[in-house]
Parts: sequence; C-alpha cells; structure tokens
Amino acid sequence: MQIGVIGPVYEDSFAENIAMGLEELGACAHRLGPAHHHSRHRLLHHGVNTLFRAIPATLEMFQQRLVHRTVDLRLDAVITVQGSLLPTTVNALRRSGTKVCLWYPDAVSNLPTSVCSLPFDALFFKEPWLVERLSQTLRLPVHHLPQACNPAWHRIPADADRGPCEADGHIVVAGNIYGTRARLLSLLLDHQIPLRIYGAAIPRWITDERIRRAHTGKYIARTDKARIFRRAVGVLNNMHPAEINGVNSRLFEAAGCGAAVLTEHRQEVPNLFRPEHEVLPFQDFEELLGHIKTLLESPETGRALGDAASARAHADHTYRQRLAQLLEILI
Repeated sequence: MQIGVIGPVYEDSFAENIAMGLEELGACAHRLGPAHHHSRHRLLHHGVNTLFRAIPATLEMFQQRLVHRTVDLRLDAVITVQGSLLPTTVNALRRSGTKVCLWYPDAVSNLPTSVCSLPFDALFFKEPWLVERLSQTLRLPVHHLPQACNPAWHRIPADADRGPCEADGHIVVAGNIYGTRARLLSLLLDHQIPLRIYGAAIPRWITDERIRRAHTGKYIARTDKARIFRRAVGVLNNMHPAEINGVNSRLFEAAGCGAAVLTEHRQEVPNLFRPEHEVLPFQDFEELLGHIKTLLESPETGRALGDAASARAHADHTYRQRLAQLLEILI
C-alpha cells in the first residue's frame, strides 16, 4: 500500500513514528509534511500561521501541494495528525480515490471544532469520551485509538547501565511546562524531590526559579531519551487537565524505554497497563509523593517496574499494531 502521512516530521514526532510503523507493516510511507506551517522557532511558527488565519487563501495555496503530491503518488490512503486541513483539501484528496483519516494526538481542548464538518472517511482519537460523544450525538465515523511506542527508539538501551547519566537520582519530566504541571513541580520541589526537566523553554510567566534551575534546556528524543528515561529514578507523567479518560503518548514512550512511570490516573490506564506492577498511577499528591519515596528508597523496585512496562508496551502498544487496526477500518 502507498500511504501518505500529513504532519511535522522531526525526531520522535507523531508523524515520523506513524511513518515508521507503516513501513514495519510493509507499506510505503510518504512523509507529506505539515498541513500548516511548522517551525520549532516559536515566533516564526506563530507569525506564519497568523497570516494563514488572517488570509485563508494563503493556507489553501499551502495545502495544494499536499493534493498535488497525493495525486502524483497515487496514494491509497492519507493519515493526517493535524486537524487543520481545509474542506477543499480533504475533498480534493478523496476525489483522487484516496481514503483520508485523522488520527488526532492532542488534548480535547486543542481540537478545532471544524474537524466535525470535514468529510473524513474516519476519525481516530485517543480520548474515549470524545469518541462516545461524537459517535452518539453527531454520528461521525469515529474510533478509539490510543497512541503507542516505537520500539526502534522506545526500548531499553544496551548501554543504559554504562557510565554516569545526568538522570541518575532524579525524577525526570519531559515536555511543555504549562500551568498545572508547573504547580505540581513546585509542590514536589517544596518536598525536596530531585527533578530534572527536559523540553521546550519555560514560559516567562512561570516565576518559580527552582523550576528554571531544574530545567536542562534540552529536547530529548530517540536513544538519548531512552537512556535518560531508563536511568531516572522515575518518569513523571502528569497529564493535561483536558485528558479526560484517555492517556498521552508519554505513557507509552516511557514504558517502552523501561522507565518506572509515575502516571496520573485516568480511566484507560488499567486497560493498558497493570497498576503497581507495570506503572504507578496516582490520583492525588500524597499518593504521588508516596510512590516517589518508594522509588528513591528502593531502586530495584523501579527497575522491576520498568522491565515489566517495557515488555507490555512492546507486546501490546506499538505503532505497528495501532496502524494495523487503523488500516483495517479505513481501507
């Protein structure tokens, strides 16, 4: 099969991991690029996409390249990870005989409402509550599909135990620092929990200087991420408040890397991993603090959790497995 993937491609991006999962299935994956301008430089990213919103014709012109490439490649299907496709783009892709679907990776709060009016052949969401609402109320072709790990990167590295590692003795946090996460980190720092933070620059409005000191200023991906996750005392996975019943990609990535994962409880967690045996869910701050103290006092407990989490993630939660489900529904 010839499958196109729409979305920004960089190390460990959702679109890149989907493309690699398709290739594992034996499909030919074509990385078509983003549906709107994407840049790791925030000002440039914001500026160009503000122009697209102000002058819709510029976005339509930008997306025409996706249509032209799809027609030229004679694709069987296109998977977009971005909900910003225009109706004209989706219709043009489908007129060429290509099946088009959305696999949306973000929290419900970030979902463009226009998605519900786009003529997709199928929509896939990690949030079961959203699937239920859109299916029952709007009768849309929606399906629940959690994210996954990519065993090419999200695995226990062969050199994980060799030499020193900056994550040694720390609870690791990777990702954007938004309001609720900043609050939780401040509470942990109040209790002298050793933190090491990775990801995008901290927003200026965060005033806790302890968070800034704990931030490495580094984006980690692939084998570097795997080694840091494995060597950490634990990987903290607190979720965005708009993750209602579903879970995020960090849970699968950290589990695949053999980390001791401290994950905020959601309804789907016990359907994916065995609590207390493969991951450590928490429903309140005291429970989180208790888990962290256990891991700090008993490194062997964390190692056993990581081993079990990695085995489960690689057995049941890979991109190859998720995409086999997606393609069975779509094509």
